[in-house]
Parts: sequence; structure tokens; C-alpha cells
Amino acid sequence: MILTIPQDAFTPLLAKAQSVLERKSTRPILENILLEAFEGSLRVSSTDLRVSLCQQTACTIQQAGSVAVPGRKLHEIVREMPGGQVRLELKENGWLTVSSGKSVFHIPGVDAEEYPGLPTAPESFLGVDAALFRTMLDKTLFAAASDESRIYLCGVYVKTVQDEAGNSQLRMVATDGHRLSLSEQDVKGDLDPFAEGVILPKKGLSELRSLIDSSENTFDLAAAEGRVYVRVGKTLLSITLIDASFPNYQQVIPPEVEIKLYIERELLVDALRRVSLLSDQETHTVIMESSGEGTVLSSTNSQFGDAREELDSEFAGKPLRVAFNAVYLLEAIRSLSGNRVAFSIGDSLAPCLLRGSDDPHHLCVVMPMRID
Repeated sequence: MILTIPQDAFTPLLAKAQSVLERKSTRPILENILLEAFEGSLRVSSTDLRVSLCQQTACTIQQAGSVAVPGRKLHEIVREMPGGQVRLELKENGWLTVSSGKSVFHIPGVDAEEYPGLPTAPESFLGVDAALFRTMLDKTLFAAASDESRIYLCGVYVKTVQDEAGNSQLRMVATDGHRLSLSEQDVKGDLDPFAEGVILPKKGLSELRSLIDSSENTFDLAAAEGRVYVRVGKTLLSITLIDASFPNYQQVIPPEVEIKLYIERELLVDALRRVSLLSDQETHTVIMESSGEGTVLSSTNSQFGDAREELDSEFAGKPLRVAFNAVYLLEAIRSLSGNRVAFSIGDSLAPCLLRGSDDPHHLCVVMPMRID
């Protein structure tokens, strides 16, 4: 294999490819990316066996061929090259020579035959509104769990539903047991891959979110044999679905209650950030006290001191004192749209329902913390 490719075209491909790789894998081959040169194109593939990414770009080929090489190291090398054309040459001993200008690197290669097989996409794809999908992911993905001991929570539940008028909607739900986020948007036509409801893993969705950033209008979507495929231009992403049942999230969402609190969104975000600086480093506890006179945020840290800040607010109901994990509350509030946040909470230990003033189809639930 001998080819040349512009550095500014090669570097972003390698950056995306290495983001898929496992950092600590029991199979060293999964720390490699697969390079395949054929018919004037270079295909760069990477996989962790659950998420696979295949990218293709034009290049100048003197000799076709393929090899697997350490992905992160190749990315570091190409990123730091002086610019211009990068030349790749596979030697007979299996090593890959990477050169540009007066810079020359030699890195070990692995026979492409040893690389894991990559999923084959189905022939039929459908178009999906990229802006809609990005927005819904931004409103939900943060609430997915990272602890794989509860694998069914380590992703976003995606399902097509119908509203009361019979219109098709796409629903996304994520929860880690401490907070929940649900978003719904009207869609045109039926998104068949999500008709029965599927759980898309957090890592795969992060890669999908990054990929469709480059898609102005729509991206292509397909599903087959427990996988979802996303295609943008000459890039194909394959995501293995989480084979589990998503919990009954409806029972976690509390009904609207009489206690209502309305606060300016940006003012609340800034105040929470400041007060949380002196919260407990493990629990990140911030106490919120609300009454007809306003809202007070406070925190205490046995080592560094305490903090207190007052905010103007609208409040209806009996005076309320409730504690939250500031990190969970901040992420939920940031995902909401609009100038104001509405809190609906029954008592100091009841789940708290949050909505933004500009999006009635998005809600968050944050569980309070027990305080003395």
C-alpha cells in the first residue's frame, strides 16, 4: 500500500476514528484502526465491536492495500505533521511508514485479515431531520447513566408515538435513576426503526451527535439485526442496540402539583454555579428555600466554608426547603428552553418536575436529596 493524502483531510478522519476505539481493551486489535486503499479512495474504519465507524475520502494511490495500525498514535503523528501531503507506505515487514516533508515515522502494522469484521448496512435508508434529532439528543443524552451494571439505563430510549390528535411524534427518554429527561417532537411520516422502542447506547449517540453536526438538513437512517445505521455522505456509523427493557419511566414523572416556583433561567444557572463552589465535594448538595419573599440558595462545606445567594422568584404554595445535587440540577436546567424555569414539587422529598417556558414538549425530573 502506497498513497498520499492531504493532512487537513486525513487528520479529521483520524480524530473521529480514534474516538470510537476502546481505551483499555482486552483485545489489542481494538486499539487499531483499519486503513484500506482502493480505486482512488482511502477507507478509515474503527470499532469497539458495539460502535463501528467507516469513513471514506479521495486520495492518490500508487499501490492498493490495507493494514491495521494503532489509531491514537497515528492520529497524534498526522496531527503534528508540518502540513501538506502525508505519504503512507506499507513495508514488507508489516510496518507503516508515515512521512510528510522531512518528518518520517515508522509504526507497527497488523494484517488487515485479523481486524474484526465490520457490519454491513442494509440497502434501504430513510431520511431524518438532522436539526430535530440533534435538539432532542441535547435535551436528553445528559441524563443517561454511565454505570454499566445497569446497562438498560446507559442510553436513550427512542420510540415513535402518536399524540391525542393521531399525529406522529418521536419521543426520547433518558434516566440514570437520579434524574430523567423526556423530549417529544412532531415528525413527518413513520420512523419504522423506532416503532417498537429501542435503547441506543450513550457512546453510540455521542458519535451520532458528532456525525450529524456536519449534516445541514437530513441524514440517512436504517436498522437491521439489532443495529442502527447512520449515513452522512461517505461516512457510515453502526450502533448496536442495548438488548434490554427500558424501565417504566411514566411512573417516575410526578403529576403537576400546587407548589409552583418560577425563576429566570440564566439567573438561576449562574447562582447555582456560584453557590455550588462551596458545596460538599462528594454530594454537591445545594439547598433551595422558597417562599413568597423569594428563593435562597445555600451550601456548606466543612473544609472551605459556606455560600448563600438570594434570587427573585414567583412562588405559590407553602414555604419549601429542598436539597438537590447541584450537578444534576444544573444539567437539567441547561437542557431546558426559554427564559424561565417552572418547578413543580409536592414536598422536600418528592420528585421535582421542571419545564422551560419555551418548550411544552420537554420535561426533566430531578430527585431531591434528604436533609436534616
